[in-house]
Amino acid sequence: MPALLASDGVVGQRKLNAEICGPGAVIALLAAFSATLLVLPSSQAEEPRKELPPKAAPERPTRVYADAFLAWIYKKPSRDPAPIGYIRAGDSVALRAEDGIPAGVRAKTGCGKGWYAVAPAGYICLDHTASLTPTRYAESMQRLAPRPGPYPFDFVLSMGSPSYRRVPTENEWLRKERIFGEAKPRTLPPHWQGHEELVTDEPLPIGPLPAHLTEGGSVARSLESRLVRRDVPFGSMLAVTGSFVEHGRAFLKSADGTIVPADRFRTFRPSTFQGVDLDADGNSTLSLPLAWPRKKARTYSLVLSSNCAAPEAQTKEKPSTPLAESCLKSNDEWVEPRKVLSLSGRVVDVAGARFAELGKTPSESSHWLPLRDLFRAEHRPRRGMAGTDTKWIHFTIGQGTLVTYRGDRAVFATLASPGIGGVPSPGADPLNTRTTPVGTYRIQFKHRTDDMSPEQTEDRSYWIADVPFAMYFQQPFAIHVAYWHESFGEPMSGGCINVSPRDGERLFSFADPPLPEGWYGVGASREFGLGTTVVIDR
Repeated sequence: MPALLASDGVVGQRKLNAEICGPGAVIALLAAFSATLLVLPSSQAEEPRKELPPKAAPERPTRVYADAFLAWIYKKPSRDPAPIGYIRAGDSVALRAEDGIPAGVRAKTGCGKGWYAVAPAGYICLDHTASLTPTRYAESMQRLAPRPGPYPFDFVLSMGSPSYRRVPTENEWLRKERIFGEAKPRTLPPHWQGHEELVTDEPLPIGPLPAHLTEGGSVARSLESRLVRRDVPFGSMLAVTGSFVEHGRAFLKSADGTIVPADRFRTFRPSTFQGVDLDADGNSTLSLPLAWPRKKARTYSLVLSSNCAAPEAQTKEKPSTPLAESCLKSNDEWVEPRKVLSLSGRVVDVAGARFAELGKTPSESSHWLPLRDLFRAEHRPRRGMAGTDTKWIHFTIGQGTLVTYRGDRAVFATLASPGIGGVPSPGADPLNTRTTPVGTYRIQFKHRTDDMSPEQTEDRSYWIADVPFAMYFQQPFAIHVAYWHESFGEPMSGGCINVSPRDGERLFSFADPPLPEGWYGVGASREFGLGTTVVIDR
């Protein structure tokens, strides 16, 4: 339009204004403007159009993120059969290519936004449980992810408390916690025997307020209107990732994404117990048979006399000859409970009691301990298992000892606790008698951590959160860590096999199926092979 005014002056502008007011205004305006283009100087002519570079194809996603507490992985792009594993909130797993379909491209429809192939095997449904980009929930839960090693979390015992989605005000917590009474330590009832063995009142280190809890937020929402997720009943246990102070009160960060008041929980101290490496070739200082004293025990010595000679060894086919009480004398030396001891294999009967010789080789100066005071681990021949390097686990209920093998070679030994019902009676239901089932099994499913409860609903009357290194061999029975006691060897559980945190990590790595990178749980399957054999004897 400036070119038109420059060539026609005021007259041209008036003419244009008059034409706009007439019935052919639009057509006349376009004609007048087009005419001006003919008189433009060459310096103002339209330049040749430049070719734009082609748009880059959108980058394909490389990972899938859990957008719920669990996102299940299936063998095929279908919910049937059962899942072969899962990832947990805060986790992600790499996507993979398969059958000509590039990684990050939907493999099949029929579930949410489709099925995506994940590494190293299986498929995840992109429904409400998974996302190709990290959501607020996924990023928030990543801050609460377990740490590597035998202690993935800190653990606490509830004195009765709500768990909050967001930081409550003082008025809110006073109102919500009134039903739980005063915040103070309480003693557990007898049926939870051993559950407070490792309890302390040591506070956890104070850290900063998590980013997702600022300005009234929660793990899922930037502004959270909801306050309480659920109650944590008295006696239940939680996994936590640290603490912070807000409104003058300390709170614990629960691994499930909630927070709880620190003064309504007691902290478990870490267990120090662990098993021992073995070497059947004699390169190690330890080999089977081994023993651990059940309690602090006095040692004994044999009186050097022709009437008090000990046999070279004792077997079921060749029991030792009973010796007189005068053949044994007590020493002033004692052994500490659960300190591993080598045994020579010699056993003597003295006045109706049986004694085992300490030390790898027989000696006239050896010390002896009553068998009743020992947890003993002895070699068990491999039966019915092919392969000279086959991995398997042997647990003896009556002795409370667990040994791992490769073929006939024992590689590791430790103490483990069976069901509180002790040695089961033939034909008795292990669930009703709270005993560990006898038999030969295989590991069916492994969880890096797993909640354990007799109830499966959100609002439960009792549960133990995030039990580490749980390996189920026959539902509901598992080998798993007990972070609440260290009376390993003694009957302590509801039927599972309890091990220490360090031993649990060791066994989890030893047993098949292996846990793929990024996964939180995995099951025995064609993709990952059979689970390791578990042999349980009385």
